[in-house]
Amino acid sequence: MTVKSVFYSLQEVFPQIDLRILKAVAIEHPRDVDAAVEFVLSEVLPCISETKETSYTLNNTHDAEHSLANELHDA
Repeated sequence: MTVKSVFYSLQEVFPQIDLRILKAVAIEHPRDVDAAVEFVLSEVLPCISETKETSYTLNNTHDAEHSLANELHDA
């Protein structure tokens, strides 16, 4: 396989991941698409899901504080 073929395979399997990350993974695993997929599953996806959970929690906290402030102001 080539870097390009690994990259295209990763794009098909992981369309939600930034192309720059997939390109870096393809460069690190140019001849082994299985190793590239395993790397994405074990190293990239856990980081992405943690980031989304943190972002979601921070947004919910901000919304809750804003809502509470409005309720106190209206009372």
